Amino acid sequence: MNQKDLLRRNAACMTGAVCLYLLNRFFLKDMIDGTLGYFLRCHFNDLLCPLVVIPACQIVLLVFLRTSMRKIGTLLLFFLACAVVWEFVIPLVKTGSTADMWDVVCYLGGTMLYWCYA
Repeated sequence: MNQKDLLRRNAACMTGAVCLYLLNRFFLKDMIDGTLGYFLRCHFNDLLCPLVVIPACQIVLLVFLRTSMRKIGTLLLFFLACAVVWEFVIPLVKTGSTADMWDVVCYLGGTMLYWCYA
């Protein structure tokens, strides 16, 4: 796949994830109850997060370094590092933040979704 296709694909992934986030933020999470409603309120955004962060990083890598992260191991390690910062370091510095292992699971799941798409 050439660089233009990778840029388009990553931009489309980010756009789709942002649209799903907005749909959830303003409609879905308040309309749906039960287990799915809980997931939409508490973890869906964490699943979407890698679908925005990884493509953004990929675009920067492609534009400035003409390379990208393609291997699943590299992607998982990258997002595991992000998860450690967000879930374990930030709660130490920001009052009101909490660590949640289910968020880490969602981050890794979102990373797997990205890898399947990309």
